[in-house]
Amino acid sequence: MYNTRNTRTKTSLPPLVDLPTFTNHEFPRKPELKNFKATAILHPFAPPQTDDCDEIKRINKEVPFYQLCTVYIEFGFNKFRSQYELLAKLTGITNNSWWYKIKQDGDTQVSRDQGITWKDIDYGWALTPLINQPFLKDSATYVGTSPLNWLMPNDTDWWKQPYNNVTDKDDKAAIWIWMKPAGPVRIMYGKAPKNFPEGSPFELPIFQNFSFTWFTSFSSSPLVDITENIAGFSFDNKPNYDLYKWNDNFSIAAFMTPVNINFNPLPTQVAYKWEESNTEYIKKDSVYERAQSTTLHYSDYNSDKPVETQQVMEAS
Repeated sequence: MYNTRNTRTKTSLPPLVDLPTFTNHEFPRKPELKNFKATAILHPFAPPQTDDCDEIKRINKEVPFYQLCTVYIEFGFNKFRSQYELLAKLTGITNNSWWYKIKQDGDTQVSRDQGITWKDIDYGWALTPLINQPFLKDSATYVGTSPLNWLMPNDTDWWKQPYNNVTDKDDKAAIWIWMKPAGPVRIMYGKAPKNFPEGSPFELPIFQNFSFTWFTSFSSSPLVDITENIAGFSFDNKPNYDLYKWNDNFSIAAFMTPVNINFNPLPTQVAYKWEESNTEYIKKDSVYERAQSTTLHYSDYNSDKPVETQQVMEAS
């Protein structure tokens, strides 16, 4: 029970649900990925850092890295050119497109007319991270295995690795990669490249320029054909769906994934209750219930922990 701002009532939060847990594989799975096709949704680190609407439009027309994008990617060995190559077709929420070709020799090109013409660019990307250590570096640490969420009950391997293979102890940024035997499911970068949008040759090309990647399809088999479109996903709302209304009385459990490499995921419980203030039965100065309780558990998977648990409570 937590007091609300109006002391004439107390808010009753729903019962807590069980915490998520990890299991461990004795020999965690590192897929062999010498070639692959994939589709994914790419989430930017941030929108353009300006309040000028015209400047935002100009930036989002010029580069894709400040907006939500979809991408279709092909990576593999080109026998005719005797080198690895990557082709990525990005489409932004602004409906602009960018096609990138990255070659093993370091050449990178972009097409803004869907492959008709190409021009050289240099974002500092390289294919080395995909050729030598596809997605998982030698410095990657296996944390455990757990379902990604309640909608995807199958187990996923959770890996973390340092950004840019740094040895500087002051740089604590983590990269999280969720893997299945067939390949990656999600990627999360704990920080943007230092000279953004210019990237690093030690990090995954293109992916490092986005904070979050959600793979909607992935195949390392040349026999599997993957459509470039992501089923059920579009940037517009042509059917004119109503805005989703979040449940106002619920409890959930989740892993909070730190961007600090020194910490592992924190099993977390959230209880939430939020009555609308504009309903008919709520009048001026009346009482309604609003509260949230969030408890993070360090003790389960963090040996070097500052505290056993940390609780954040809000009420109004």
